[in-house]
Amino acid sequence: MLDVLNADYIRLARAKGLPRPQGSRQARAAVTRLIPVVTVGVDRLRSRVRVGPSSPNSSSAGKGWATTSSTAVNNIDVNVVLAWLMVTAGWIVIVFNLIADLLYGVLDRGIRYA
Repeated sequence: MLDVLNADYIRLARAKGLPRPQGSRQARAAVTRLIPVVTVGVDRLRSRVRVGPSSPNSSSAGKGWATTSSTAVNNIDVNVVLAWLMVTAGWIVIVFNLIADLLYGVLDRGIRYA
């Protein structure tokens, strides 16, 4: 960081009258320190999510994923249980990564989404 602050283009900008930011460097450093905290926090939150095959269906009509997976566990149908676990784990990872990315955007104004 010190090499960049003493680079030629920074010294040239200061010589031309660009003011040296005082407080923004500390604020930027504080935000930069929060990014790993958010990452670890979302990871721990994701690891605490428990979704089991015996959770209730969202709709009362017909067989849903929960009923199908519960029946598959009881009947020891490995393929259905593996498919259910892969879909559920995939959605959990996607949702929590989205939450982390949105929190990064809130914390660090330098991050822009296209």
